[in-house]
Amino acid sequence: MTRIQPRELRRLSGRTQQTFWQQVHVTQSGGSRYESGRDMPASVIELLRLHYVLGIDTRQINASNAEQIRAVLENGTAGGA
Repeated sequence: MTRIQPRELRRLSGRTQQTFWQQVHVTQSGGSRYESGRDMPASVIELLRLHYVLGIDTRQINASNAEQIRAVLENGTAGGA
């Protein structure tokens, strides 16, 4: 798997640090630290991948639909077939 480079991803998105990181529930200062090389938790990496690489509005993911979203990502279908 290709390592996510948050600074490059943000620049490609054309967003400021504030708006880029806000979409994945990270503060601007936290995002700045990640962009400077601090290790990101796996959950933040996954949120970046979902939101900015796959185009999923992560603000819409909740307990009632998380399993279905996971199945689609893993299998390519909602039913897991």
